[in-house]
Amino acid sequence: AISTATVSSKLVFCNFTQNVSPLHRAGTASGNNCIREFNTEAEFHQRSDKTLQNIQECIEDHIDEIEEVCLASGVLTMETPRGTWVINKQTPNRQLWWSSPISGPRRYEYNEEAGGWIYTRDGGNLKEILEEEILAVYGQQIDFQDE
Repeated sequence: AISTATVSSKLVFCNFTQNVSPLHRAGTASGNNCIREFNTEAEFHQRSDKTLQNIQECIEDHIDEIEEVCLASGVLTMETPRGTWVINKQTPNRQLWWSSPISGPRRYEYNEEAGGWIYTRDGGNLKEILEEEILAVYGQQIDFQDE
């Protein structure tokens, strides 16, 4: 689960605990050699489900103004004043897909060496874009920290 501590009225830390087996190196469709695949599909589901649950819980616990947060069947939907954020699992690709009215669509592959779910085009981290967009929409700083 998530452990949280309020550092100030504007900064909240949400720590993610994700224990799964190590990943192995695999090429992507674009030919890049990165760590993105799990040893089994079950490991992908374990990691991605935990990530989605942690995001949901942290947002529900710390963003009072959010209109709705719903996690069902591997799809996390968040209704905000600026539009709908959606993060969903793409099992065949072993990716998380993010759709945002602010930053647009993005595909994330898990890379343990880089510290989490990484955008396949520019190396950006999912937790960092979430932090940026939450700050832009709600004026509240949340730090999604990995343990």
